[in-house]
Order: sequence, then structure tokens, then C-alpha cells
Amino acid sequence: WYQRRVREDKKSKHPLKQFFKEQMGNVVCKGLSKYMSEGKILNKDDFKLLARKITHLVVDKEKKRFATNSTLGLNKTSELRMSSETERMVLKFVDSWFEKLGGQPWRPTDKD
Repeated sequence: WYQRRVREDKKSKHPLKQFFKEQMGNVVCKGLSKYMSEGKILNKDDFKLLARKITHLVVDKEKKRFATNSTLGLNKTSELRMSSETERMVLKFVDSWFEKLGGQPWRPTDKD
């Protein structure tokens, strides 16, 4: 399934990165959905904004991690894979994000 999905996505310059970002976005949305139902995210627009922000943070963090761990001669983008360990780390990151708020609802600021 993975190879078929990558071949179908020929519009993107980097289909592996795009596919990884989509997978990461799905995991982030899964983690954020419980906070939406608890009322810690006030509306759908805030949910989308926060999901996008966290997805980009985590994808950039993963790219940096693989860039520093890769050896010479390997294609760095081909190493980006969503594993169950990565999913657990992302869900933990989302939980820690809301722990820092101390029970307050998340609101976008001018810095976001």
C-alpha cells in the first residue's frame, strides 16, 4: 500500500515527505480531538490552526533527527517513516503541550 500511495502522488516534488507529513497530521489530529471534546480547543478554526502548527513542529523535528542520524550516501527523506514509537512520541508531545497550559483553553496569539 505504501509504495502504491507514493507512486500515485506524483504532483509533489518529494512524495515521501508529503506522505509522512500527511501521516503525522493524522496522528496529531487524533491527539488533539480529545482536547476539542473536552473544550480545551474552542472552535474548529483553532483546532485546524493548532493541528497545522504542531504537525509542522513535529515534522521539522523528525527531519532534523533523521538528518543528523543518517550516514553518507543515504537518501534522508526515504528514512522518514511513521512507526508506532513515533506515534506514541507525537501523542505524548500533544499531551505535554496541553499540560503546559494548566487546564486553560488554547487560544491563538499574534505569535502563532
